[in-house]
Amino acid sequence: MKLLVSNLDAYTSVFDLTGLFEEFGPVRRVVRGRMPGASGYVAMIDMEDDLDAADATEELDGQPFDGSVLKVQAATPAEEAQFRPDQDEDDDEDDFTPGRQFERIQRKKPGREQENRDKNDRFGRKGKF
Repeated sequence: MKLLVSNLDAYTSVFDLTGLFEEFGPVRRVVRGRMPGASGYVAMIDMEDDLDAADATEELDGQPFDGSVLKVQAATPAEEAQFRPDQDEDDDEDDFTPGRQFERIQRKKPGREQENRDKNDRFGRKGKF
């Protein structure tokens, strides 16, 4: 049975979630991602046994974890279709990597600086120098 866990902290890893849900039974797969319209991170937890998934839902829904209060529910087919993983689902590494996001920001920045340099010189004079 697949569970949808929402309201996750940005730094909660798939390893943290796997450890949490394995207390209730075997976990097949954990994938972090986003949902359209959701303000935070979400995860899909695929558990082997439906009874274990029901127990996990009952115990963990509304409980604090990693600085946020979890919302745990059974995933509907519509929610499964809308779910967008952070990275490749088969990636064994942690889905959230702040360094990669920082690198993307740094790559965009030089273009903006050059554009500003073309508009103003170092004394604030406008025009191309």
